[in-house]
Amino acid sequence: MARPSKIPFMLVAVTTFFAVLAVGQAQDLAPRAQEARFILTETPQGIMRLDQADGTVSYCEERNGKLICTPSADAILAYEAEIAALERENKQLREDLAQIGEQLRNLAEMVEAKRAGPVVEQPQRTEKDGWLGLDEEEKLDQAFDFTEKAMRRFFNMIEGLRQDFDNPGAVPQTTPEEGSGTP
Repeated sequence: MARPSKIPFMLVAVTTFFAVLAVGQAQDLAPRAQEARFILTETPQGIMRLDQADGTVSYCEERNGKLICTPSADAILAYEAEIAALERENKQLREDLAQIGEQLRNLAEMVEAKRAGPVVEQPQRTEKDGWLGLDEEEKLDQAFDFTEKAMRRFFNMIEGLRQDFDNPGAVPQTTPEEGSGTP
């Protein structure tokens, strides 16, 4: 008994596969044909084209074997309105971006200031306050007065010791500053 050949079975299987594939593709094309973006209608002036996606109308005519379409006045106005809206949005976005950039710069400065440590504000000085300010000038004057009195007493004491050394039997003399009791 002869065995049937595998070739006809394979041929049937491959043919069936391609037939199913072709039917599936044909079914995919049918809705696409129904969902065409443009609807063309013949008018006495030429062909009117309606864009179903955005609703614009164009008038078309055949020139040198090519279909040349010109948008209607309404379509041009719609495009111009869309351009104006996009320009306004672009301007607003640029302003927002500039404002955000400024805020980021301010935040960066604040972060740098915090990293640098606390800032101690120096009091504002005027020319009449002097280099140190009134309180500091007064304290400095008091310090100089004290130093001057202390130096005078020291030099008077040295002078008295020298006199004692030069005249060992003489009675020491007191100066008015030594007797005052203030340092």
